[in-house]
Amino acid sequence: MTKEDWRKLQTMGASWFVSYKYYNHIEKQHTNFCNAKNTQSRESAYNNSTKFHKQFLEKVLEMNDNSLNLNRINLRANQIKQMAKELLEILP
Repeated sequence: MTKEDWRKLQTMGASWFVSYKYYNHIEKQHTNFCNAKNTQSRESAYNNSTKFHKQFLEKVLEMNDNSLNLNRINLRANQIKQMAKELLEILP
């Protein structure tokens, strides 16, 4: 994976990425990602990086909790990491 590929995760934001993927694959009632701004550029980065999503989820699990807690979509690091774990369990 190139630096440009990793930049897509930064463009989306790790918490937004996990929240949006969780909504799409596990729970349609989960809508925290809707609280974010610039959703069009985030969705574009999401759609253009699908082959890296598993690696992104693994990276999120390694992230510093304090960094993950800085999100603006009202999720705590432990929630984000739990969702990432659940997603990894169902992805091929």
